[in-house]
Amino acid sequence: ENNELYGSVKPTEISKLIKELNSIDIKPSMIQPVKEIKTLGKFNVKISLHSEVDAEIFINVESAETIQ
Repeated sequence: ENNELYGSVKPTEISKLIKELNSIDIKPSMIQPVKEIKTLGKFNVKISLHSEVDAEIFINVESAETIQ
């Protein structure tokens, strides 16, 4: 309701989705959301690939009704 989630999207869920969609193994500890994901919308997520290498991806959180 009101574009809010009952919980929040955690790094573990993001890691599983990356593995399913891209066959890339990213550990949840490497994923650092810029802010807590508790609503629908687009969010920046930082991934620490190495001590000196970071990447940024965008997560689009949609309702199940929108996807179908």
